[in-house]
Amino acid sequence: MAHNLLKAKHSLRIYARHPEKVEDLTPAGAVFLPSAGKVAQASEVIVLCLPTDLEVAEVIGGAQGILAGATPGLLILDSTTGTPAAAQRVAQTLKTQGVDYVDAPISGGVKGALARLRGFNSLDKLFNFF
Repeated sequence: MAHNLLKAKHSLRIYARHPEKVEDLTPAGAVFLPSAGKVAQASEVIVLCLPTDLEVAEVIGGAQGILAGATPGLLILDSTTGTPAAAQRVAQTLKTQGVDYVDAPISGGVKGALARLRGFNSLDKLFNFF
């Protein structure tokens, strides 16, 4: 996904809890930043792809997480395959800060993704970005 964004000439600022997993992105044009909060400060849209709900909660709400640098209007597209209940909690937390959130898990194919995307008012913003 990251390489495709770079190929499409989008600027890409990244943070990874395990930098060695994304070391191929810097030579391709991505800028590595020291925290998720710094990425939020420098971004209009953030794409998350994390293993579980616990990591999502930490990356968003941790001491140097997204909320530490987020401004109203930021859009988070979360492709983590987490639980719907956790996604709803995250969406509510972010909404109070003026941050838009779309739960778009990778698993479940097209049918699963479309079922989870329904009801989000941020889709126009997302589709206009890409």
